[in-house]
Amino acid sequence: MENGDIINHVFSDVFGSTSNQESQTLLSNTMTAQDNMSIYAILREQFKQEEMNSRLYKNIAIWLDMNGYKCAKVWNKFSDEEREHAKQILDYFITNTIPFTLPSLEEQQLSITCLMDVITITYNAENNNLVKLQAMYDGAKDYITKNNDIYLDNICRDMIDKQYRDIKEAKDMLSISMRTADTLYLDEYLANNF
Repeated sequence: MENGDIINHVFSDVFGSTSNQESQTLLSNTMTAQDNMSIYAILREQFKQEEMNSRLYKNIAIWLDMNGYKCAKVWNKFSDEEREHAKQILDYFITNTIPFTLPSLEEQQLSITCLMDVITITYNAENNNLVKLQAMYDGAKDYITKNNDIYLDNICRDMIDKQYRDIKEAKDMLSISMRTADTLYLDEYLANNF
């Protein structure tokens, strides 16, 4: 049997006798629904990643605050930015009336002993998030093209652009921290320049 014959056979078994055109339409609708489900799963996963990063930075800000660092405000800002990224994704679901349930988030265990740990964790998290954002956009491109979904395309591009800026900031922090052993100076510099 040819692929078309198999499809017709399966659809006629399931839906009764149908014409080839009706079978193709049913198959196309089924495939579109599956495509939508996979793009929604990708977006939900990225929403979860953004929420995890927001909590990571909030946990770091708490640690910094508890240890007397002025630059805690920087990580509070980072936390807010990540939450804003998650909100962009959530707004997409709401605007398009797509059902959405908040995912549960795993507890994060941080091992921070100094400001350099904070900067390294931040740099690694930002690079990891870029990889995930690129994967999200790669996974969404076909859907965006097929559905001419300019809204989703703008969200993806905006998030990736912001991520490159975030990585630059994290890289600058790493570079500065490697040039000084003075933690008080580094704290003050980060608090006043980021």
